Amino acid sequence: MSGPKVVKIVTKQEMEAICRGQIAAYQKAVEAFKKYAKKHDCLTSDLADELKLRLEKFSNVDINQYEKLERDVSLQIDFLDSERRCIESQVVARKLNKQKKIQTLGYIKQQLINSCKESHIELPDILKKGSNLLLYSDDEVENLSEQLNELFHQLNMPSLTKETSLTDIQKELVEQLKDNSQTQTVSQWYSQQLSTEQVQKSPKTVRLMKVIAELDALECNDNIVSDFISRANEMMFQEKESLFDLKLDSLVIEIADFVKAKKQLEEKVRLLNGLFEEIKAFDLLQFEDAFAQLRQESSQANFDNIDSLLEKVNQLKSDVIENFSDIHRRKVLLAGLADLGYEISENLETAWVEGGKLVLKRPGNATYGIELIGPKGLDKFQTRIVSNQDSSSRTKQQDKEEEESWCEGFSALKEHLLDVGSEIVVEKAISPGVSPIKETEFENDKWQHKSFQRKDSKQEKNKR
Repeated sequence: MSGPKVVKIVTKQEMEAICRGQIAAYQKAVEAFKKYAKKHDCLTSDLADELKLRLEKFSNVDINQYEKLERDVSLQIDFLDSERRCIESQVVARKLNKQKKIQTLGYIKQQLINSCKESHIELPDILKKGSNLLLYSDDEVENLSEQLNELFHQLNMPSLTKETSLTDIQKELVEQLKDNSQTQTVSQWYSQQLSTEQVQKSPKTVRLMKVIAELDALECNDNIVSDFISRANEMMFQEKESLFDLKLDSLVIEIADFVKAKKQLEEKVRLLNGLFEEIKAFDLLQFEDAFAQLRQESSQANFDNIDSLLEKVNQLKSDVIENFSDIHRRKVLLAGLADLGYEISENLETAWVEGGKLVLKRPGNATYGIELIGPKGLDKFQTRIVSNQDSSSRTKQQDKEEEESWCEGFSALKEHLLDVGSEIVVEKAISPGVSPIKETEFENDKWQHKSFQRKDSKQEKNKR
């Protein structure tokens, strides 16, 4: 079928670049994931081995399977995102448990301060020291719990419980510490304190602890996290003042909004990094400066500029791929036409690039020619038989025969493209004689070809 056709070409060079870019983007995503998992002590040996195996599957990929590779890489990145969410959940749960311990320690510390003051006992150094408990590391939390535990033994517990100035809650707490401090472990002591009614949290405080834990699971600037946690620490451990509930609600909303926006930013930054890896796989040529500039800007990605950066990088990717594809598709197509015997000059190639159209006269025929039309990038192009004479000088039968005779030439062109590793797909075709032959000027002699015979057929190559 050699009426007008819409044809798509993907060259070997494009397939190779696409595969390189996809694999590089996946490697970048794996590196980012491993860094995040390691930061939160969640990169187990089994998980590391699994990631290594998944990456190795792409080591010897068939470039002709580039479309499948794109789908597979997308699925693998979805897997990483799913694993990241699981780790986030683990981190949040772990941080919440830590905060519960901290809140219990803070409560007990305050109770001991009150008891000592009411019993006219000088405050030990550990009770004098003010601190932001929510910023404590795991080791610091354990150290504080041991110090408080030692303090329970040092204080005269029986005399404290006899003091009438103590509240019932304080007496109950001291009795619990006195009875259990010698026999219970620190972890058991924590559990018992968390179960007591006096340290139960209000729903608003629980929500504050939850958003702080989510904040801790992010890849944030330490100063931002410290500021939020310091404010939360004040709300949780200082005496309630006027408008406390309103201020607490406001802080919870502020942190929750930040966490949501930060997660979106982190996701977009990961996407941005993947796009850079894909772009690098192609020849940058005249786009090197633009690439370097955007790479520099991306290092300062923030809430305000991330969407603009993504738009610019996506546009750069389109421009780079279009330019790369245009060069290689025209090159392989013109080489195929030359293999059929058509004379291809630099002027001819330049005219096609600038005008988007190429007309070659048919072999041994001054009346008919071949027209190729394709935009920059040559994502798709149209090929058809054209004539430099009006319809009154030709018959429909002649037109149909010319279209049918081009069948051999197009098949040879297709064979050449496949021989050099390129992919050619006819997306749309009209049967010969159905569509009227287009009439156009052949301009001048530069459109002439040398011979319809292929320069190097497979038989001729074998003979040589």
